[in-house]
Amino acid sequence: MMAFNINRHFFVNNKTFAYALLIAYIVVYIIFLTCFVPNFNLEEEDGESSKIVIPEFMETEQSDYDWRWTWICINNSCSRQACVSGKQISLQKCNMLCFKPQLWPMPKKVFLYEKKYVSFAIHQLYVKSKVQQPARRMLRAAYGYFVKNVAGLIRDPVKSANIRRVNVNVIISDHTTATLKLDTEESYTLIIKNVGANTIARITANNYFGARHALETLSQLIWFDNVDRTLNIITDIYIEDKPSFPYRGLMLDTARNYFPVQLLLKIIDGMAANKLNTFHWHLTDSHSFPFSSKSYPDLAKYGSYEPTKVYSINDIKNIIEYGKLHGIRVILEVDAPSHVLSGWREINTSTPLIFPDEANLNGQLNPNNPEALNILKNIYYDILQLTGDDLFHIGGDEVTFDTWLNLNNIDERAALNYWAFYMHKIISVLTSANGGKPVKKIILWSSKLTNSQQIRRLLNPNITTIVQNWYGYVNSSFMKELNLKLILSHVNSWYLDCGFGAWQEGRAPACSPYRTWQHMYKTNPWRRLMYQVTVLGGEVCMWTEQVGEDSLETRVWPRSAAFAERVWSNPYVQHNIIPLHTYTRLDSQRERMSRRNIKSEVLWPRYCTLNPGKC
Repeated sequence: MMAFNINRHFFVNNKTFAYALLIAYIVVYIIFLTCFVPNFNLEEEDGESSKIVIPEFMETEQSDYDWRWTWICINNSCSRQACVSGKQISLQKCNMLCFKPQLWPMPKKVFLYEKKYVSFAIHQLYVKSKVQQPARRMLRAAYGYFVKNVAGLIRDPVKSANIRRVNVNVIISDHTTATLKLDTEESYTLIIKNVGANTIARITANNYFGARHALETLSQLIWFDNVDRTLNIITDIYIEDKPSFPYRGLMLDTARNYFPVQLLLKIIDGMAANKLNTFHWHLTDSHSFPFSSKSYPDLAKYGSYEPTKVYSINDIKNIIEYGKLHGIRVILEVDAPSHVLSGWREINTSTPLIFPDEANLNGQLNPNNPEALNILKNIYYDILQLTGDDLFHIGGDEVTFDTWLNLNNIDERAALNYWAFYMHKIISVLTSANGGKPVKKIILWSSKLTNSQQIRRLLNPNITTIVQNWYGYVNSSFMKELNLKLILSHVNSWYLDCGFGAWQEGRAPACSPYRTWQHMYKTNPWRRLMYQVTVLGGEVCMWTEQVGEDSLETRVWPRSAAFAERVWSNPYVQHNIIPLHTYTRLDSQRERMSRRNIKSEVLWPRYCTLNPGKC
């Protein structure tokens, strides 16, 4: 206490010192604002600038600078050599300038006129665009994410800059598109060039979503050099880009194991970094029902693993909005009529609501109980209020006939007709939940039903029917005849849960073997289908029987990044051998994601990173 009094009297009696300390604090704060805060000018139509919320600056980490080595570009690959004299070149700089820029997924057209770059400090970054609502609000958020990603690259205080500023100019022709649909244009062009003392990055896109992709590409053309301690950007480059497919999805099952909201947001961060655009949220299953439906809260009350392991309406709204700002649509799936158990069996009705199959951790709705359809109708209403009616996943796979056969005294062939009839009823209650208006597009998993003539019973001329193929042969001529669209998610190619064995003795493993990133990258299932049926794209699937919070990200990345380049760029792999520069680019993308606090499984020994082309 005495020490405190002594210090207090010292400051009171030495006002000059106190004032000097205050002035020093102000000077330091001004220097921080000058050196570390980027400049945002989001101009209105009248030319006035509005202020944008500036993201919190990420603290720098200790550099991984290694004085022993330099890298030299030899035959389009970076060769590590002992640094004995001369100017040292970092691995990051060599990789960016040696052959192809370290972009992922690789854009459709990249013209690098000269291998040039400039150095800048983050406070020299200016972003301008004359936009109207709702694009203006969305661009503000995208700018924030962009600068946060750039700031995350910095590992030491930036040493120097050789330009006055970096101007990012965004031009959007359609200011009104705020929802991503299957026919939404996602193309963009990006031109970076030096004009006098400034570097100009010009983004041109039809709408917000193309502009967001361009900002992602721009962030990948920037790197922090741990030798020179400079923040650098490639110049004299022209990029023209668009996706190969309108549906580029990642499915996550949150029913077999629960994942907190913040972890789901990190998955969306990773998707945005790889230009995936659909987060298929397999929200419920027989194992648990964590969806806090407004209409039937008891489903989550008794169907969740714990009272806190539920997704509220506000949680889902926030995830949908976060996804939209990252160029990602969110699709909610409450699977039916199969995969129902937890939560459903606790609802009391005069006749059974479901037929549980405890031995197989499954259950099915009772088709003879109209209350089951009424509950589905109200759940669908809750979902439609959150996601809209453009694209709706109804599940619809893996129906087992045993109970239905006994219940209705029918044979298996008749059961297939009954299944089709019941699915028709489910689609009818979906229409009713949408105010009597058919949803624009429905997705259902492939099954015996989708490969049979009975699927005709489901079809509605006012609804586009999309089959998500996860196993079996695709009868393309049959699909073309019925005008069915296709999303590919085949278990043999794009299932992330394969190869980890059975989770209990006596049970068969979900699937095997393990699907490597190379396998996911090289898989090109539409090569023989595209001329016969409309392929909307693909989806990588993460079923979570053996995945928890601590392992989710490394199970998803970087394999889903490899898949992402397949559905964005659809690259040609000559002689079925992935080029060495693709390994280097994916390794750079993994490092980039790590700087964004996204965890990824390692690709290879560190030696291979330090010695490109040698592994």
